[in-house]
Amino acid sequence: MKPFLTVEQQVQKLRDNGLDLAGADLALAQQLLYDHNYYRLSGYFRYFQINPAAGNNRFDVSATFADIRAAYLFDQQLARKLHEGLAEFEVVFRSQLAYLMGQSTGPDGYLDETAYEYRNGARDTLFKSIQEDLGRSTERFSKHHETRGEPMPIWAAVEVMSLGTTSKMYGLTTDVEGVLKPLATKFDLKHSHAARTFRAMTVLRNVCAHHGRIWNRSHGVELEAPRKVQTDRDKSIYKNTPWAWIMTLAHLVDAIRNTHDYSDALWDFIEAQPAWLCDGLTHPSPK
Repeated sequence: MKPFLTVEQQVQKLRDNGLDLAGADLALAQQLLYDHNYYRLSGYFRYFQINPAAGNNRFDVSATFADIRAAYLFDQQLARKLHEGLAEFEVVFRSQLAYLMGQSTGPDGYLDETAYEYRNGARDTLFKSIQEDLGRSTERFSKHHETRGEPMPIWAAVEVMSLGTTSKMYGLTTDVEGVLKPLATKFDLKHSHAARTFRAMTVLRNVCAHHGRIWNRSHGVELEAPRKVQTDRDKSIYKNTPWAWIMTLAHLVDAIRNTHDYSDALWDFIEAQPAWLCDGLTHPSPK
């Protein structure tokens, strides 16, 4: 286990690895390390280091603390803007799912195993998640149904379920015509890609909610942005990148609002950034 380092020792570690810290940069670095944790910031350091994956944590000669700080602050601002869109998406997704499933299988049909595919035990995992979400709730309406000894109707249940649970419900539903296709259409998606898209949004929501890093990171989430938003010749930027997440979410929110005001504001923010920051979204470094 690595030893505890004071902020002063953390600063010296950065200097030992070739990062120039003096004057105003020194004071800013100390404050950032105090408030935001060396370990959290180290994910941003990697972009500016020579080969951290191989253990070479030396900073490139062109690296500056100002650029590291700019990357960190940009990521924070981006997460806030994405969280706004994710909050809107989540509410609409859960509401639409409840309506369609309630219409298809009745108020408590979501608790019937026949409503879902087994898919190598995924259904069992889903039911465990449903029961945990419902059991965890302290809402008055939850206690009301519990006291009466009756199942909670789906339109109430979705209000206490996580986006992860509800997206799994969608992904395993057996009702293609009544649930799968119309919900995909609501978000202007092909139903064959919708389940994967909704699961990816769950991961992005959790990253934003827990203040994780979005910029310059390969998250290992299988996602391709909708084809209709792919305008660049380099199609690789639309698959399994932060840019794929951003483009997909913008498409979903625009579909909800039936306008482009969310995506336009997002593009204005991103396009105002230096090119190297944008590269961290489209071509995350493997370092």
